[in-house]
Amino acid sequence: MSAFGDALMRKLHAPGGVEDLLFPAGAVRLARVRQLLGLLHSLPAAIVHDVVKLEATGLVFQRPLFRARRMIGTRVRTQPDHAHTDVRLDERDGGGPPEWIDLSVRLHVTVVLELDSAAVESIALGDVGEYDTLEEFRGKFRYLDLDGYLARHHVTTVDELKRSYRHLLGDIRLAAPPAFDPADPANQVSRTLDLAVLARDDADLTGALRQARLVADLAERAIAYPHETNAALAPVLVFPDTVGIPDEELAAFFSDQDVLAVKAAP
Repeated sequence: MSAFGDALMRKLHAPGGVEDLLFPAGAVRLARVRQLLGLLHSLPAAIVHDVVKLEATGLVFQRPLFRARRMIGTRVRTQPDHAHTDVRLDERDGGGPPEWIDLSVRLHVTVVLELDSAAVESIALGDVGEYDTLEEFRGKFRYLDLDGYLARHHVTTVDELKRSYRHLLGDIRLAAPPAFDPADPANQVSRTLDLAVLARDDADLTGALRQARLVADLAERAIAYPHETNAALAPVLVFPDTVGIPDEELAAFFSDQDVLAVKAAP
């Protein structure tokens, strides 16, 4: 462990260390929690407006992840009767040193969440009406991949189209959603985020990304996690604030790789 890693562990171990160091209050906290929620809980139709509460629990420093070894085979029996059995054996220690998580932590967050609550107001179906050309048929729809539709149904002329199917034109209207009220307690949602904090000494982006990928892969095999999350944990890389890469560039690069990257004072 490096001097930066040792100092980081002491700071994270202090009361409120995880919250203050990795998730400082304000816009930075909101952006980082929003990213982690997207990684672990996929909220594509939701907007995270604010972080109401954030609490770190279950801190485990220097947690090992062991490589698993899997053996797969088939057992065939011929006497006294024929039987065929597929066998799979998973061993926790597959050889080699473990991969170390500098800090395993469970983050409990409560956020103000705006969900896409639009409901269907009306649905109307009717005959598509008369048409004499394929272009007239296309023009009856707001969007239609007519070429792909004709190819899938092996239709080449307007006469074949008329003979083959009776087409309906649908109109679906959505009701206007109610105004969002961020002060309404019903819009507060709590989630749990399991994190693997990894201390890095320098700006070795390749090594950092490889470590994050390896930890995520080993955790996927070794750690049971609930079905409502996308992964067993989210890697969090912590670099010294002396690293000569702009904060925005560092965060954006790793965000595209599904990793949270932050800087901290050594």
